[in-house]
Amino acid sequence: MNQNTIKITGIVVGAALLYAIYHLLDRRKKDKKASDLMQHINQQLKPNTAGLQAEKAFDIFYLEDLQSKVDASLILLKTIMAQQFAKEIYSAWAWWGDDENKVYGVFRKLKDKVQVAQVAKAYQELYKVNLIDQLSDRLNKKEVGKVLQIVHALPDYRTF
Repeated sequence: MNQNTIKITGIVVGAALLYAIYHLLDRRKKDKKASDLMQHINQQLKPNTAGLQAEKAFDIFYLEDLQSKVDASLILLKTIMAQQFAKEIYSAWAWWGDDENKVYGVFRKLKDKVQVAQVAKAYQELYKVNLIDQLSDRLNKKEVGKVLQIVHALPDYRTF
């Protein structure tokens, strides 16, 4: 191969990489907009569970949004711990009689809304379903209210 072929190949590969990164970022932006739109629509359609939709801590993008706004280092859960908490919530669901106290217990263990968002994201990744949807489907209005009460009492984030 001569130098011109190597240069052309490098330019083509670089352009392809830039194109892929652009589309990845564009898709994330569109996903965020779609998520915001769905939250707004769900608030209108399901006023009983609108509190879950309105609570920013259940947004899987909350941590990323917060990191761009806060200059200090945030205290985060390790990924394995977020997954463990997500698994605990999932194990509370049963064919007959869900264990709501187990769900409340998980949220009581979390220290801030960032950790709630990390668990929501881990739940989404593990089970391919939104935690908000699961809580809305599995819990009644009073039980959802109890989860929200626990989460509302948490600080937005903690720093080092």
